[in-house]
Amino acid sequence: MDEVDPILARFADAHAIDVRDLPEAESDAVRWVLKCADAVDHAYAALPEHVLEVDVSAGVLWHLLARSDEMTMGAIVALAAKSGSAAEVLSRAAIERAIAVRFILLDPGRHLAAYFRHHVDDVDAQISKWRSASESLNVSNRRLQVEACDQRAEANRHMRTFVERLETDLVGASQPVKWPSRIIERFERLDDGVTYRTMYARLCSETHFDAEETLRYILGKVSDDSLMERMALETIGFTRLAVAMAVVYHLRAMCAYTTRYEMQEAAELCRLGVERLDRWVEDLSKHVGGISTTG
Repeated sequence: MDEVDPILARFADAHAIDVRDLPEAESDAVRWVLKCADAVDHAYAALPEHVLEVDVSAGVLWHLLARSDEMTMGAIVALAAKSGSAAEVLSRAAIERAIAVRFILLDPGRHLAAYFRHHVDDVDAQISKWRSASESLNVSNRRLQVEACDQRAEANRHMRTFVERLETDLVGASQPVKWPSRIIERFERLDDGVTYRTMYARLCSETHFDAEETLRYILGKVSDDSLMERMALETIGFTRLAVAMAVVYHLRAMCAYTTRYEMQEAAELCRLGVERLDRWVEDLSKHVGGISTTG
């Protein structure tokens, strides 16, 4: 490999990719994500033991940020591998994870308890529907499905017992709250409904295999070459914008976490990263009709 700065080399080694052809803006994004993630990890490791004992949320949210980081980096890896559709789907997931983390941070104990409670309740609802669907199967297949339902239900019972114990630590005597099952509610609680209605909605169309890209391809093929080229450039630009927004949203989640737990140096670094990469988002938005937001 040609000369690559250490932080990019670390990214390349971790994901088994060649970053030499990665555009400078995306390389800059990798640097900021890794620098901020390192700062968060070091700040978390330095938290006093009594803080971690009193506030269970701190450790769980640190773990959720790591999961968000994984998805964000996956979007950049897909872009580097020239897998545009995969990059967009991963960007959508990364944005959704970052929004969930920031929403939880509005009220860590109660929102985290609601997050866990929603999961075990949702699994039970899924199992109920699974059992109902099994009624349409023949006897042999129905038996297999029912056994699978029983196995899943038993696992969820153990999970629910753990969640109930965890709720005591997270909520205490406070009144529990309900997790907002509609994603738009989480965006709106963060004053970011515009992103949900614009960028996030368009990314959902790729996830759900809507007709847009096929229509664009057909239109380009039956038109002159210049239109096809312009559409191809816009497609590439939109994919880059999706990845850029995934990175910014992840950095905002890290910024919210470090601010909440008074990790001052890490919070300042994350804030600088958001400012730097927000400019990248704004520049890309001008070329593809996207809308950038701040928050």
